[in-house]
Amino acid sequence: MVECHCVLPQYRNKVPTVYHSITVFSIIDESGTVIPKHAACNNCGVIHNVYDICKSEIIPGRENGAVMEIEDAKLLLPDSVGQILESYNCDIPIWEHVLFLLQEKYIGTVTLTRKIDEGLITGKLLKIQGPGKYSLEPYSRQE
Repeated sequence: MVECHCVLPQYRNKVPTVYHSITVFSIIDESGTVIPKHAACNNCGVIHNVYDICKSEIIPGRENGAVMEIEDAKLLLPDSVGQILESYNCDIPIWEHVLFLLQEKYIGTVTLTRKIDEGLITGKLLKIQGPGKYSLEPYSRQE
């Protein structure tokens, strides 16, 4: 998560100011350093240079730039995986996470949905078990 300088309408009159935060997928190298990248705010469109965990700086005067978009990730993913992510209306960090797992040939799990209702957490997971091996799995647990 990185903090933007914009404020969502429902928080405009809050004191102190509640700035909008965006979720960003970051890659951490072998030494534990975040590989810098650009990410766009999903509210105001300003571009952030993400340089560490929860740290970014706004690139002045930029409202578009070299950022990964869903359309870009969709071109690089197998059609079936793209259809799954589209059907769950996933944001770009989820697309980037799945793309990373597949490109690096990692086995992993990505949360597609999560809902909390009366202490019960439910949702769906995309499990990547190897090249061409994907599954959707519902989950449920007490908070």
